[in-house]
Amino acid sequence: MKRVRTSLTIVLVAAFSLPVCSRASATMTFTSVTEPQQQERPGDRGDEPKEGDSDGPREYSEVITEDAVTSTGMFDVHQVGDDLFFEIPPSELENEMLLIQRTMESTLQDPGSFFTGGPRLIVQWERQGDRVILRGKDYDMIADSTAAIWSVVSGFRRGPVLATFDVEAYSADSSAVIDASDMFLSNIPELNPIDGLNRGRSWVEDSWAFEDAVNVQVTQSGSGPGASPGRRGGGPGGGRGGGQTQTRSQTAKVFFSMARLPEEPMMPRWHDERVGFNSSRSYDFTRPDNRLEQIRFIHRFKLEKQNPNAEISDPIEPIVYWIDSATPDWLKPWIVKGVNEWQPAFEEAGFSNAIVGRVAPTQEEDPSFSMYDARHSVIYWRPSTVANATGGQIVDPRSGQILKGEVNMYHNIMEL
Repeated sequence: MKRVRTSLTIVLVAAFSLPVCSRASATMTFTSVTEPQQQERPGDRGDEPKEGDSDGPREYSEVITEDAVTSTGMFDVHQVGDDLFFEIPPSELENEMLLIQRTMESTLQDPGSFFTGGPRLIVQWERQGDRVILRGKDYDMIADSTAAIWSVVSGFRRGPVLATFDVEAYSADSSAVIDASDMFLSNIPELNPIDGLNRGRSWVEDSWAFEDAVNVQVTQSGSGPGASPGRRGGGPGGGRGGGQTQTRSQTAKVFFSMARLPEEPMMPRWHDERVGFNSSRSYDFTRPDNRLEQIRFIHRFKLEKQNPNAEISDPIEPIVYWIDSATPDWLKPWIVKGVNEWQPAFEEAGFSNAIVGRVAPTQEEDPSFSMYDARHSVIYWRPSTVANATGGQIVDPRSGQILKGEVNMYHNIMEL
């Protein structure tokens, strides 16, 4: 059992950042830029017009028919036959959102993989006439919105156009209905892992809308470079790596999660070289002496006391780490205990019950729950020959707030 405790310690140290929000030492104001900028990208609805496409929006009932399977939330999601429609209200336009993609299973997966994650983008929806634009956002450069240089910096921060969509219809409350299928089934390099994506062999499997998030699960197929069967020793090429690269069919089950960023960014805290926290870096162009300054915010969870006057208080929202249901049954309670053993450290910082481990529900127990949801911190159990564990975080670039913690425990970890 000592070996198990040692492994859990390595995993959890990689996962957590301990500073909390009772005090803060940095402030920064960010202003969104929303002026659309047209740009040709894969995924444009205009690339491959569908039969029956009209010159303008149609009646709502003609697009979202009685056969639609609808999920309501941040914006409504409709599946009509093979098509996936987003109904984006005016209130969600120009809101910055986190968009991540995670591969659930893939023919490209190597048994020795570290499972390093996938794309993570900050995006926003914009509307220009009867067209909706999905644009990426960039936080490498920042400046005070009142500074003269802001007009230039803001142009560089206005990221690429990832896709554009014709408005198919408008709802009674002026929400724009778009066919979002191309977002998940076309070659958008920032989002989709499959090369040469083939629409005929790809489809949307399911979708879910929540109050602050939208999730989509798809199967993607295509053709791309891959190793010949001789790659793994004994083949004509001789030995590992001896096979020749050739074009092969590829298929992956992929999960997309889009979650609204916090309305008010958490107060950031400056990074200090003397303390080993993960951090995010940006370049600030507002120093009065015209010197470029690199600023770094540490990555940390947002913890706020329910009772600010109490010496020790439960947090408004605790840190929850979900344990992969694929974890061996005998090990699940020990990983939960390993997470909960961090509670005394948070009590020293003034928080009770600040962090908890819970076993994630199976698909049968809760079909709408997913470990790949951008809102959930997870300890994955990975089918890999790697004898180790790794940890990382997805953060709000405006503040360093950890939005999703991700820990990988590999099946061969007991060989560590």
